Amino acid sequence: MGSVASFMGGKVSLTQGKSILYHPLYDKFIGDVKIENFSFDDFHIAFLQIINTVNAVVPGRHYEYVPNREEIEKLYHQWKEETVPPAKKKKMVEDFIVKNVKMKSADKLVMLAGLAAPPAAMAAKRAGESLPQLKIMKVVPDLLFVPSATLLALMGCKLSTTLKQIS
Repeated sequence: MGSVASFMGGKVSLTQGKSILYHPLYDKFIGDVKIENFSFDDFHIAFLQIINTVNAVVPGRHYEYVPNREEIEKLYHQWKEETVPPAKKKKMVEDFIVKNVKMKSADKLVMLAGLAAPPAAMAAKRAGESLPQLKIMKVVPDLLFVPSATLLALMGCKLSTTLKQIS
């Protein structure tokens, strides 16, 4: 999130990008609720809704670690006992999420394969069309061949990384 802004000349870090994402979610799920009426179960549900919403919005990224119930309960008691303005309470929850919720990083091999496979598929198709044994390649449209070859390359990369993790 923050890397896109940094490439465009902005000075937004990844932590700031996460914080910008969590601001509206905090307002939506926790917001200006009367603290006396907000039980731990309500807080826990709101916390998990924030995590689920981010997981649904951010494509291809999922969480490796979400804090357990005891950690969230500890945050809730700190949040409820604090006698600070609501903005500081919001900051407390956002800091907790940024510090304790670990996002899964993208697999570099799959990203490279996704970038390299389409041009390689086009080159392979052009080379195959010039061979007499593979004249049938001219019949297959580029619109079908390139995505199919890219998908096969991505599946192969995922399979190889999964097999590497198993052994």
